[in-house]
Amino acid sequence: GCAAPGNGVMTGDDGRILGLIDAIYDASLDTTRWPRVIDLLNQMFDGIGGVFQQRERSSTEVGFIEIGGIDDAVRAAYEQYYRSRSVWMPAAFASASELAIGHELAPDKRLFECSEFCNDWLRPSGAYDAIGGVIQRSSGSLTVVTVLRAERAGLATDNHKRLFKRLMPHVRRSIDIHRRLAGVRLQRDGMLQAL
Repeated sequence: GCAAPGNGVMTGDDGRILGLIDAIYDASLDTTRWPRVIDLLNQMFDGIGGVFQQRERSSTEVGFIEIGGIDDAVRAAYEQYYRSRSVWMPAAFASASELAIGHELAPDKRLFECSEFCNDWLRPSGAYDAIGGVIQRSSGSLTVVTVLRAERAGLATDNHKRLFKRLMPHVRRSIDIHRRLAGVRLQRDGMLQAL
């Protein structure tokens, strides 16, 4: 591996993590790069698909900011029906945690496994658990990045949670950089039009 300052020798996993962080910041400059970030998250967290989404507390409407790895029919089924059946989102709204872990949001395993959401949408798509992080939380909305974990991979572990938690400040900062740059571009364009 490569020598990393203060860390001795960098492992393959360290290189993958740094590559993911690079991709996160690249996406702040070019939003067409978010699908690559989702692909890398899927690889790192045994995902079958991932989303950046915003949900309103008072509605089942979903604003997908970006989606990747999820079949169009699976996405459409979620948008048209299963988003209102999610056993995870009401618990995510109620939680103060910066992480959203599927099996922790639905602590009653029997009820979760008997749910329409699990049996008719999640499992047929090959998923069972999810790991995600809160990008922004307000009293009325929640913006999250979530990876649907493959059922064969099992539940998210403490190591997965620690890593996802370490990545979230980079995701938040990248989105903040994008917003600031967009604001500067709008201001510049307004000034150019005024000339």
